[in-house]
Amino acid sequence: MSVAEPITDTVEFRFTSVQQRRYRRGLAGIAVMVWSAGFVRFTLVDRLSHASGWVELVVLAVLLAAAAAALGSVQPAAALDAEGADWRWGPRHVRLDWSEVTAVEVRERGTARRVVLVRADGTVRLPVPLTGGSLVGPGPDPGLDGKVDLIRRWWVARRPA
Repeated sequence: MSVAEPITDTVEFRFTSVQQRRYRRGLAGIAVMVWSAGFVRFTLVDRLSHASGWVELVVLAVLLAAAAAALGSVQPAAALDAEGADWRWGPRHVRLDWSEVTAVEVRERGTARRVVLVRADGTVRLPVPLTGGSLVGPGPDPGLDGKVDLIRRWWVARRPA
């Protein structure tokens, strides 16, 4: 996404293509680790000496691959419009009006940096844009600072006087 303000009335943020790939690879890595733990457990209790133990490992692999694929297809999104910010990640959907926002900040935790909307009663983290993260985290977003600047400009221009 370009940091220049578009002509439309809505701006949407999603993972970059690199972040999407890294997120999916991280989920696949977790699935492989869980399957490996199952393999070690089955080996230790001698279940692999029977055909049913191998069938169970194959079923576990299929279930983990399906879960990783399902989770990998759920991508966070955040949208800004004239009334406020709207974001979702899977079944979670949150809406926050510009009148409720008192500041737009960037919070750092370890290597992760993400956008936080400050309200009178606390803070709300946007799922995107963000950068960094853990082993499964989405990784770097070189345009994060520009996107934060865009969010701040939208908030300043649309908040009540």
